[in-house]
Formats: sequence, structure tokens, C-alpha cells
Amino acid sequence: MHTAHSAERMQVRAQAETEREKLARDIHDLSGQHIVAVMLQLSALEAKCDDPALAARFAEIRAILTQLSNELHDISQGAKAGVPSGSELVETLSGLVAQWEKWVGIPARFDRQLTPGIIPSDEVAEAIFRIVQEGLTNVAAHAATASQAAVRVRLTADEIEVEIEDDGPGFNSIQYKARSPENQHTGIAGMLARVAKLGGHFAIKPRQEKGTRLTAVIPLIKPEAAVKQ
Repeated sequence: MHTAHSAERMQVRAQAETEREKLARDIHDLSGQHIVAVMLQLSALEAKCDDPALAARFAEIRAILTQLSNELHDISQGAKAGVPSGSELVETLSGLVAQWEKWVGIPARFDRQLTPGIIPSDEVAEAIFRIVQEGLTNVAAHAATASQAAVRVRLTADEIEVEIEDDGPGFNSIQYKARSPENQHTGIAGMLARVAKLGGHFAIKPRQEKGTRLTAVIPLIKPEAAVKQ
């Protein structure tokens, strides 16, 4: 019986590795050709450009594409591209917000309220990092007219809370709540799944003034672990 279970686990791991390798090839083949094509077009534009300000923007675009290419390569190899550890989370988020402001052009503020000596687990840090990434991406995509954005992190002995808000056009919360899970925006569904896996709470609501507020709260001790203590 034990041997049968071991063989089954080995088979599952082998299938997972085969799927990962196929995904890695697909990412390389599909993204690679598009990134190279964009780089070539960018080079052609740069060769004809004599405006220093425009040349600087081209350089920024090239840097973004290069970063994308490197991170896709890391992900295809099973690495967690750019994901910080628990001890690195807050400073990494600060840099992420600053980079987003530079790339998108919307003024962004990063606030932190930290309890000394408290460090979230790497698993929690990854979830928070990805949520902030996706939240800011949504601001850029759906609130491009916003005049400001803010990311706030509150860390206590019991939980970590992240809040992302903007003063853009907002959204219809009734329509959002009425959507079935399978029809939710992929990014939102991913954030919901990350938070739910860690026993937390997630919400997106219109701000009273104007815009949208996203909030995610994740406990630093999983509920089942607290029960066992």
C-alpha cells in the first residue's frame, strides 16, 4: 500500500514537471517572438529620433520590455520573479510604488504603519506583493484619469492589511457583486484566491469621495494553527 501511494505521488510530480516544462516552452515561444518584434520596432524608431525627451521615453520602454523578458524567463524556470521575502516586503513595495508612478505618470504615495519586530512569512509576503502589483495595474488600466493613487500597509502582530485607492472614475459595485465567480476579472479572481487561501478578507468598493478602494487583510497566523496552540 505504501509503495502504491509513493508511486502515485511520483507520477503526480512527474506530470506536474512535464506540464511546467510545456508551459515554459509556450511562454518562451509566444512571448519571445512578440518581445523581439517590439524591440526591433523600437530600435527603428530610436534610429529616427532626434528628440532627447522622446529618446528617454524609448529607453524607459526598452527597460520595461527587458524586465518583462527576464521575469518571464524566471517564471518559466520555476522561480518567483521579483517576489520579496517577508523581511524585504515593505521596502520592495515602496520601490514598486515609486517605479509604477514613474512608468504610469500618476502621482502615488506609499504609507506604512509597522509594528516593530513583526515579519510576515514569505508566503504572506508573496500574496501581498502580487496583490499590490495587480491593484496598481488595475488603477493604470481602469483609472488612467486619476490624479493620485495611494498604497498603505499596516502590519500588526496579528495581521497585515494593504489598501490601494485612487480618485479615478470608480466602478459599479452592484454589478461587480452580481458577477458569478467564473465571470470575475482574472486579476480580481487571482487576488481573491490568494487571500482566501491564507484565511483573509478581500474587498473592492467605491470611495465615498471619488474613485476605488481595494482592501486585503491577511492573518499572520493561519486559523488552524491558532486552534492547535
